[in-house]
Amino acid sequence: MTASASTTRVREGVVKRWLRRIGRGLLLVLVAYFAAGYLSARWSPDPDRLPDSSVERLRRAAVDDQRPYVARGALSVHSGRSHDAVGTFAEVAGAAESAGLDFVVLGDHGGDWAAGADVMAPRWRGDVLLVPGLEMVVANRGRVLVFGVDTLPSVWEGSLDELMARVHPDDGFVSIVHPRSPKQRESWKDSDPGTVHAWESFDVSEMARSRLEDTWVLYHVAGLLFGAPTGRLDEAVVGFWRERSETPAILAYDSIRATTGITLTGGLNHHSKARLGGAPFPGFTPFFRTVVNHIRLAEPLSFDPGVARRQLATALRTGKVFVSLGHSDRVHGFRFWVESEDEPVLLPGETGPSPDGGSIMVRIPDRAPGDVLVRLVRDGREAGWVAAEPAETIAIAVPGPGIWRVEVHHAGTRVPGGRLGLRPWILSNPIALVAAS
Repeated sequence: MTASASTTRVREGVVKRWLRRIGRGLLLVLVAYFAAGYLSARWSPDPDRLPDSSVERLRRAAVDDQRPYVARGALSVHSGRSHDAVGTFAEVAGAAESAGLDFVVLGDHGGDWAAGADVMAPRWRGDVLLVPGLEMVVANRGRVLVFGVDTLPSVWEGSLDELMARVHPDDGFVSIVHPRSPKQRESWKDSDPGTVHAWESFDVSEMARSRLEDTWVLYHVAGLLFGAPTGRLDEAVVGFWRERSETPAILAYDSIRATTGITLTGGLNHHSKARLGGAPFPGFTPFFRTVVNHIRLAEPLSFDPGVARRQLATALRTGKVFVSLGHSDRVHGFRFWVESEDEPVLLPGETGPSPDGGSIMVRIPDRAPGDVLVRLVRDGREAGWVAAEPAETIAIAVPGPGIWRVEVHHAGTRVPGGRLGLRPWILSNPIALVAAS
């Protein structure tokens, strides 16, 4: 072997060793990054619980005989009517049925389609009620989802009061969407929502954009890539909520709710962007399992689509709704109410006197996936946590007036210094308790 050949082999050996070291270093960095991403997404401090002596635990059905029916559905979904989406009504309805939904409220961008006759007429497709709606830009304010409005401009240049005056009193509904979007042109800019009916608390696209701008973007992208082929895409999407239930949109809702009866809802803003193998991609079904609105009705949805739309509009406007984040098929049995011996039972969306000797009641779903923690919120501030089990009803003495709502969180696993996997599952609408005059 010549001297030059020997030198070349030595250099090649040195290069290989350095490449191996660099590879091991990069691997360690990636492992550390994903481990830190997992822990930062899943770890939470152990919340402060109310003393056991202040909580009564019962095994009984909820006091809710007047509203025994629940319809599950998605709000703010884009079909092929939108310029930036694909998907026929039949495909939307089929995906919704696969996800166990009863209705879908579309929120398509405006276009030539909006000028046609009966384009906003509701319709049943199989067992799913489709309610066409419009995502309308309100000039200098933000965006709203509307249906049951006698005008369909892409941009509303008039006042908010003028828009609300054109909403049908029975069949119409208007909700602020993307209220705290990272896109400033979409974020709601008016501190007073006027008489708008609802405020979108959860927005999948809004949270996805937030994750694209933070340190752990690769962790979430990897979750989506691995979740899609393994059937866990919905869980990967739910994992976007690193802020738990203290997102900018929910914090803003609590602030606004102090002065108005606005309803808390959850939106998808889902756009299938292309077709893959002839089917819309990304598909509707996994997203239909993430943020679900559960509407409490006095009777089942009517077979008449016009009547059914009116039922939904009435319930949404009056706060007869709670929102689930994942595991929407296991919420049966959840109830939140206030009761006392001398006053009528109060349900979410209702207002009544703060009762002496009354109780805040929460019933945990029968099939809750494990133990849960109930978070009580009073006037937008945390009022305490209570541990609970599936099918259990907890009762807490009413401490006084306020705007009360509850959240049910997956309890996760207790670890030294905190919990892994504590995340919101169910958010109720508030009950307003007022001081006796």
